This record gives sequence, structure tokens and C-alpha cells, in this order.
Amino acid sequence: MKKPLKIALLWHMHQPSYLDPDTGRYLMPWTRLHAIRDYYDMALYVEKNPGVKVTFNYVPSLWEQIFDQAEGRKLDEHERISRKSAEELDESEKIFIACEFFHCQDHAMINPYPRFRQLRLRYKLNRAAILEAPVQDLRDICVWFHLAWCGRSMLEEPLIIDLYRKGRDFSEEDKIALMDRIRERLSDILPLHRKLQEEGRIEISTTPYFHPILPLLIDTEAAHKALPQMPLPQESFSLAGDARRQIQLAVAQYEYLFGHKPGGFWPSEGSLSPETAAMLSSEGIGWAATDEEVLWRSLGNVDRSAARLCRPYRYAGLTLFFRDHGLSDKIGFNYGNMPPEDAVADFIGNLHNMRAALPDDGRDYVVPVILDGENCWEYYKDFGAPFLNSLYKRLAEDPQLESVTFSDAAGLWKDNADSLPNLHSGSWIFADFCTWIGDEVKNRAWKYLFRARKAAEEALAEGSVSEEARGQLWDHIFSAEGSDWFWWFGEGHNSDQDELFDLLFRKRLSAIYRSIGSNPPSYLSEPVDTRGHMQRLRYEQPRLHIHPEISGRKGRYWDWHGAGTCIPQAGAMQRSSRDIGKLIFGFNSERFYFRIESPLLKNPGSERLAFRLSFTKPVNMEIILPVNKEQRRNILEDSGVRWVFDDFLDVSIPFERLKSAADAEAIEFHAGILEKGIEIERLPEDSGIILPFPSARFDEENWLV
Repeated sequence: MKKPLKIALLWHMHQPSYLDPDTGRYLMPWTRLHAIRDYYDMALYVEKNPGVKVTFNYVPSLWEQIFDQAEGRKLDEHERISRKSAEELDESEKIFIACEFFHCQDHAMINPYPRFRQLRLRYKLNRAAILEAPVQDLRDICVWFHLAWCGRSMLEEPLIIDLYRKGRDFSEEDKIALMDRIRERLSDILPLHRKLQEEGRIEISTTPYFHPILPLLIDTEAAHKALPQMPLPQESFSLAGDARRQIQLAVAQYEYLFGHKPGGFWPSEGSLSPETAAMLSSEGIGWAATDEEVLWRSLGNVDRSAARLCRPYRYAGLTLFFRDHGLSDKIGFNYGNMPPEDAVADFIGNLHNMRAALPDDGRDYVVPVILDGENCWEYYKDFGAPFLNSLYKRLAEDPQLESVTFSDAAGLWKDNADSLPNLHSGSWIFADFCTWIGDEVKNRAWKYLFRARKAAEEALAEGSVSEEARGQLWDHIFSAEGSDWFWWFGEGHNSDQDELFDLLFRKRLSAIYRSIGSNPPSYLSEPVDTRGHMQRLRYEQPRLHIHPEISGRKGRYWDWHGAGTCIPQAGAMQRSSRDIGKLIFGFNSERFYFRIESPLLKNPGSERLAFRLSFTKPVNMEIILPVNKEQRRNILEDSGVRWVFDDFLDVSIPFERLKSAADAEAIEFHAGILEKGIEIERLPEDSGIILPFPSARFDEENWLV
């Protein structure tokens, strides 16, 4: 009889250091907000489900931020402004509220709450209006922003329940009570995790201190091992000593917090190389993990069987696990669109199928499922609580399955893990390092880092840096080596706060120079990414009226000239592949037009596949467009909607269908792909496209925003 299939779940908790070294304040609130929504609750779900085991990976610099904010030593700007009396806010603080206090997932965190939705429509698109806003609006925005981020467990507390019921007209006392409760919740996170680990319910693993890409620190040539033609920064040199020190600092912090060394590492972004594995092993780390594509490239031309994937390997004295990226991505990107019970049934069904495919040879087999433990839950019902509680219950009760920590799994294979003869250098994203190096902007950032690091090395060698300055110097160096700056630079990822990431990186580099008594180079006063803000937006607004032929083919040049565009831009999470390549949209006085580019249109096949246009403003409307071979060139009409697909999917909607609301302020929509009725991908990824509704002189105006 086969042994139960082991399931090793790892939730990775990670935020970069948002600390402004000049002011001592955090410029972004995401550590504090994810703490109240995710960090405590994720551990709580394990506590409430006896019989399940889970691994949590915490970046050391994340713990540092949690402690700072729990104790009120260093505030982020959102907390500082929220604690200030609304009557005393200056103009810059009011503008900050308009710009920054609506960073919530619209569908789940703003639209369900009429007052928050009203405030968003009133001030997000017309930020100058915040300068004349009633004090009550300012206060209500601050409260609703934080209420929207409260996790499931906080929503059950009397204070939070009362604030939700009140809904508007919050007092200063309400606001401060909420801010104080949030600070208290941050203080609860470490004790709960420590307790669960001591009970053997969870394992806590860690990462190099400031989350650097270790193979690139050790030698940027590691990027060439995966992509030989990739252009690399010319001024690079090995920072292997820094890489080792980042590991050692992580181990030291872990020992201080938990009383013993960590069992294993999730190396930043699953980034491994032969040199990295040897370094982790030499520092006493027992296991590390990366993506399955790294395994397949390490093994070469072999069958990609479950038996090869579902087990650890040994390399350089280190036990290595390889994540199942299919199951990991299902949790990260697909299951939030499904009823929780259906999502869990699908996940468990996949595990049963995998177990059935494994040989009955008396071995223990393990499926590593590893993903971001924070960012996907805003797309789930009740921030993932029903899904996770149901998943943990099923794992605990199913006799064919057994959840284990990664150290548990490493112990099961201690004496019979196969040696890996070769280790491919790569990360969990495409088994290479192109997310962090290789394009013009990313390489410029590396060049600036290497120059600052060289200047620091020379100053240290000369003995011109005081003992007091040395500690701060290394903090700035290690923070600047973090992966997140390079994640957001250049191509591939985009956020509404790219400029802040750029600024924080340059502030850290500038602080390196000041710590050694030098003036920062003048180029650090300019953005690293010089392409311009509009090129990094998630979408570009239409500029001109369009009158395209709805053909599904390339057509005339002028057909879509002046239309708006939206292209995929991953945010804090990254898919393995994409099926919506671009969304083009525009209008004239009579009709709204859409064109979707997708590789799925080349071979539609499945009758269960459809595209969907979803409108949430000014009307709630869905237009579902099934694609199959028989309908490839047919134009169908439904209430005036026309569509056809060939090389592209073209859609035309009567403008009247969007004018049912007389007081409409904006049109908001997104595109998605449905499989068996479930949305498996959308664009934009985490928000809607918002267009101010045309004025009465619509036909005469050039609609520019």
C-alpha cells in the first residue's frame, strides 16, 4: 500500500525595507497593512486546524519593520498622517491622502462599501479637490483605508464591528482607537508564530537579511549561465562576502528570535547557483528550495515525471526542494475566482492524481507548494479564510495525504535522497535572472550599486570610516542589495509607486556615500528609470475618437490610432505564463471598441473557454464572448454588441449601454479569460481601467487625462 503523499506548503512573507534613511520614517505602509491582514491571520488558521503543518518563510528585514511599527519607533507616512488631527493637515498631507489612501483592491476592498467608494470617485481622479474637502471626508478616508485592510480575525472584534456599522462620520477618537488596535496586532505576530513552532505545528524558515539575489551578488555571470546572450553591467565585481554576511545576519536574527538556528532557507526568489548552494551549506543551513524548472534544467533531457519532482535532492551538502509551480500558481492566481469549496476540491483532486501516478515503492514522496503568502488573498472571499480553513481541514482528514514541514520532509529523505550531479543557476521565475538584471534600466541600477560599493570598500580600506558610521554604512549597503529595487526597475513589473521604489533605492545609495564622508554623485538626484512616468503606467488613456472595422484582423493603420492600451505588468506577484497579451480600447460618440490580443485565439479548441469584458461603472455589466473554431469569423449580435475573432478578438458596444446612469462620473472595466466559467486571468491584473465619463461636449473634445 502506498504511503500518504506528503504536502509541504510554504507561505513566503516578504516586504522590502521602506525606511527612508534621511527621515527615519517608512515611506510605504505595506508591512503594517499586510501584518494586520495576513501575517497574524495566516498563522491563526493553522492554530485553528489541528493536524495540519505549514512552513512560513519570513524575511529578516520584515521582522525588523514589524517590531519598529509595533513599538511606534518608526512610523510609515500613512500612520503618521492618520494619527494627526484631520483639522491640522496641511496641503501636502491632503494631496498625499488623495494619492495614496485608495491603494486597495477595488472589487473586494472599496466597492462593497458605499462611503469608501464615494470618496474614491470624488478624490482619486480629481486629486486637487481634496484641498477643499470637508474635514469629515479626510477623516473618513483615513479610517476606511485601514478598515479595508483589516484581516478576517480583526473583523470579528467589537471595535472593528462598530466602525463598520457606523460606516461614516468617524470621530478623531474612532480613528486613533483603530490606529492603536492595529499597532497592538503587530505585537501579537511573533508570539503566535513562536508558540506554534514550539508546538511543532509550523516551521519558520528565513531568507538572506535584505532579500538579495545571492547568485548575482556572488557573481553577475550567473545570469549568463541561464541566458548566455544577456547584456550585463560592465562595472560588476564579486560581492560574495556581502552575500555570506547577509546569510549570517539572517541566521543571527533567527537565533535571537527563536533560540536556535533555522532549519532551512527559501533563498530570495528561489534563486540558486552552485556557489549559492555551497555557501548556504557552509553556514549550516539544512535545506533550501527553488522552482521545478531549475530541477528540469539541472537534470537535462529526462522525462518530467511526478516521481522525479516529488522528492528532495542533495547538492553540496544541502537538501534541495523544487516547487510544483502549477499547483502553486493555482493558489496564487486561479482559486480566488472560484467558490472556496470548489477550489479546495480541485487542489485535493490534483494531489490525488499525483499520488496515483507515483510508484508504489515504499518511499515517501513530497509535493512542495511554495508561493507569496500575502498578495493573493485580497482576491479571495473573506481574504482567503474559507479557502485556507477548508484546505487545512481536508489535508488533516484525508488518509491519502499528510502535510509536513520542509524539515520534516528533509528528515524523511535524509538517507536516500539522490545526489544532483549538476545545479542550474536560476530563480523561480523562468529559471533565470532576467527579472533583476539584463535590461538597460536594471543594469544601470546595478552599475550605481557597484560604484557605491566600491567607494565604500576604498573608504573602509583607508580606515576613514568611524566605528559609529560603519554600522549604518553596512545597513545601507545590504538594503541597497535587496531584490525589490531591481524587480520594479525596467521591464516586466509595474506598480503605482514605481517612483517611490526608485527614490528609496537612490536614497540608500546616497546614504552610503554620506556614511563615508563623501557627497553623493549628481546622477543619484535623478531617477534610475529615465523612460518617463507615462511609459510605466498600467494603461494609457484614449487620445482620439476611433472608427475601426470589426474584423479580428490587422486592418488599416488608422483603425486603432489614438486608442488606449493596457499591457500586462506584473505587480508583487508573477505568473508563469500569460494569455492576454494586450488590450486596446477606444470609442466614438456612438460605440465603444475593444481589441484583445491573445495566443489562445490561434487555436481556440475548448468550448469551455471564453473572454469576458466586465464593467463596474457606471453600470454593472458583463459581456461573455465564447471562442471556438466554428465561430472564428462570425459576427454575432446581442443587444447591439458585435464581436468577431481571428488574429484578434474585436468587440463593439453601443455607447448607450454605458449611459444608463445620469450622474456617471467614470467608466470602469477590465478584461478576463474564463475557463469552465471561472476567471483564470485578467487585465489589468489587480484593478480596473478607469476613464472619466465624457462631458456634454464629448464629440468636440480630445479626451485626455
